[in-house]
Amino acid sequence: MIARIFLLLLGVGIGGGLTYYHQQAEHLRERDAMLLQFEERVKLESGQAVVNYQAMENLYNEQKAKALLDGALIAQYSREIERLNAEVTRLNGELTFYEEMVPAGPAGAVSLRAFEAQQEGRYINFKLMLSVSGRGIQEPFSGRLQFTAVGEKDGQKQTVELYPEVLPVVDSTEGGSLITSISQGGGDGRGIDLKAARMSPILELNFSRIQRREGLLVIPFGFTPQEITVKVLEGKSVKLSKTIEL
Repeated sequence: MIARIFLLLLGVGIGGGLTYYHQQAEHLRERDAMLLQFEERVKLESGQAVVNYQAMENLYNEQKAKALLDGALIAQYSREIERLNAEVTRLNGELTFYEEMVPAGPAGAVSLRAFEAQQEGRYINFKLMLSVSGRGIQEPFSGRLQFTAVGEKDGQKQTVELYPEVLPVVDSTEGGSLITSISQGGGDGRGIDLKAARMSPILELNFSRIQRREGLLVIPFGFTPQEITVKVLEGKSVKLSKTIEL
């Protein structure tokens, strides 16, 4: 009986010890699992912190580069603004100079400021400058130039109209270029309707302040010019004319 009780107590003690050790082992496993989970969480958060830091560093570098680029653009734009301001100042000075050159008179009046012409072989080289009186914004003058020359041909005095060197070419069946026809046709353009032909743009005028023109006029074949006259036409009205000797 005593032996049975001893064995029972011994079994209870051994069972209790096994239970205790089992509980301790389970506790250790839970602790190790928690430590492992904590370490993994720390590693994950540490890695995320590194990624966030790199992202912030990249953003900082991008903003810094953008700031440097913006600074360079601002400096470039500032230089361009200074250049444009200088150009505006220069143009205003030129405008003032030209306005001072404009003669006094009714607004819109056309004046011939200069006119030069000299014979060069079979051509007359001319230069001229026109101006319109008045200040401020005004309607541009629209008209055209007309050149005539007085001279001799075949011992007779004649007056012929002169045309620029650059003229369109007509059909070859009609005698070749318009220049050749004028030069070899006695100066009166017989066989060619010069009024219907498209004249050189050098004869056209459309300006508000100052207009310069220069070019070569063809001398008709066999004609010897002695003086040349330039006329400024507005429609059929002659606004001004000037004659100089060659």
